[in-house]
Amino acid sequence: MACAEEEEIQNGSRPMPRCDKTSHTPYVYPDCKHTREVTCYFLAEYKREPSKVPKCEHLVEYLPDCGHCISVKCSFKSAYLRSAAQFVCPQKLDIDLPRCGHPAKVSCAEEQSLRSWTGGLGKCVSAQFQWSAVAKAPCIFLIRSALGSRSMPTRGKEKRTKTAKK
Repeated sequence: MACAEEEEIQNGSRPMPRCDKTSHTPYVYPDCKHTREVTCYFLAEYKREPSKVPKCEHLVEYLPDCGHCISVKCSFKSAYLRSAAQFVCPQKLDIDLPRCGHPAKVSCAEEQSLRSWTGGLGKCVSAQFQWSAVAKAPCIFLIRSALGSRSMPTRGKEKRTKTAKK
């Protein structure tokens, strides 16, 4: 590098040459203290403009109110703790349905709603999936959804077919 170029870099009229080699020191996230391997260029960029830093993606344990310990990205855990995002537990549970006692596999969120179910069929307004309708007739909905049907239960009697006697 010529002396004139070095002087321009020193007085700030010329930027430092871009270094795309791995930095000797990683970027340290200020809140969680996790580290991120970066190039020298990006380390300087992130220090200059913190808004450009990607969110922390380290996997951490999160213990939501339901009690299931889940591995999530660090940035997601921070959002859940700040109530900036709502956590929906992905855990699947085997339960006995409250109305009929049949076994079913449901999500943790569905299990929590079913636990508070007090009974009554109610009136199903829509043929589309609506949680309010599921809460009114959980067994029928779960059986039909497991079979691939999207229609909601109706209040009529089932048609019985006569079988021929031999």
